Amino acid sequence: MNREEWLSTLIEKLRPLYEAVGVPIPEKIRVSCGFPSRNALGGKSRRMAECWMIESTEDAINQIFVTPLISEGAKVAGILAHELVHSALPTGTGHKGAFIKSCKKIGLTDGSPKTAMPGPELQETLDKLLAELPPYPNGAITPKSADKKQTTRLLKLECIGDGEGSAELHEPYILRGSKKVIDRGLPICPICEQTMKSDADEDNGEKEDK
Repeated sequence: MNREEWLSTLIEKLRPLYEAVGVPIPEKIRVSCGFPSRNALGGKSRRMAECWMIESTEDAINQIFVTPLISEGAKVAGILAHELVHSALPTGTGHKGAFIKSCKKIGLTDGSPKTAMPGPELQETLDKLLAELPPYPNGAITPKSADKKQTTRLLKLECIGDGEGSAELHEPYILRGSKKVIDRGLPICPICEQTMKSDADEDNGEKEDK
């Protein structure tokens, strides 16, 4: 059983529960393990799943995507239960009104409407259903840090406006640029029309880009 089969099987097991409280799951629905379209790797605002409604799909079938960053079956089941409520309601419902009422009927009572997860009663039901399934077949992805090492150090270009020679006195005028750009020629100060100086001058042009 792959991830999609596992998720689809769980949906079928949940159908009677949703039907019983008047929030029927669409007859046709697709579910996959995949990154949401926005904030998939964000920090506090990381999106765990996404439901694309029939207006967005060529064959008018709702599609749900659950992040591959999670491998715990119980947590995946709770996230799926939340998205199934979206799939059962009209497009544009969002996390207000009918969505809140439907979540309460299903048992998604833990957290705010946007993050609603199973309360104790629904979690107990999910645990029983999960016992009928093999472990969720997903090895969670751990994203590397989004921070990238800076490979080019921007050097400071400055005209201190000291009135040297016949230059005009003015406040310091500062720019920044890479060594590669500076090596092509130093710019002229637009205030006093003197050649600007750079960090590279102080380093005799031997400082490495870091």
